[in-house]
Amino acid sequence: MEPEQWAALPRGKRTDERGSQVSFPHTTEGAVAAAAALNTVSIEGNRDTVDEQLRMYYSYVSKADRSDAHAEEIELAANDTDKYLRQEMGVPVGGPLPPGRTCAAA
Repeated sequence: MEPEQWAALPRGKRTDERGSQVSFPHTTEGAVAAAAALNTVSIEGNRDTVDEQLRMYYSYVSKADRSDAHAEEIELAANDTDKYLRQEMGVPVGGPLPPGRTCAAA
């Protein structure tokens, strides 16, 4: 379903080493844009759920709030999700997704 109205949101000032947009303006629109970026996931090719979940964790959780234990929890949960999604799509675990088989959520 298409939205009734679209919003032109600002982009982050830069892209970090994990490919995430960061450094959004400190405005209401910037906060909405950051939330939209955090809630956009694209899994295709050689990237899997683990890659995307860890990308979001390291890009959007402050260094002070990160821990190795929490990153490990995220990785384990993402592995389970990835296995489930691949089973639902009928593609093997661990290999790249075939062309045309992508998971995207926003």
